[in-house]
Amino acid sequence: MKKLAILTISFLLMLNSCHQTSKTQKKDSSLFNWENAQSFISDDSKFEFMMMADSGKEDGIALLDKNSGTIYHLAQVAAASGVKYADEDGFTFWTKGDDFIWSNHMEIIASGKLKNH
Repeated sequence: MKKLAILTISFLLMLNSCHQTSKTQKKDSSLFNWENAQSFISDDSKFEFMMMADSGKEDGIALLDKNSGTIYHLAQVAAASGVKYADEDGFTFWTKGDDFIWSNHMEIIASGKLKNH
């Protein structure tokens, strides 16, 4: 019985580990060439993002949260207006003109403007 419990716990930990790696993770942003990326800053200056095409996703972007160092890989999804990108964890980056909204599960985290033109 003890072996079964240990095996079950090990299996659950392994599943959790696999699930964690499928989510967006902090990655070495130096692996990307951010030179030509668009830069966005939130209205309250608490968030700054760099956005560039993501070679890993067709019509997708790599979005660097400069504060945390997290890189999000987002795919383009349907939007009534503007351009919207999302991932499987519920994060969305929506742009319209020079404006953006960063949200998770439809809860707005930050909004702001394009920093560089």
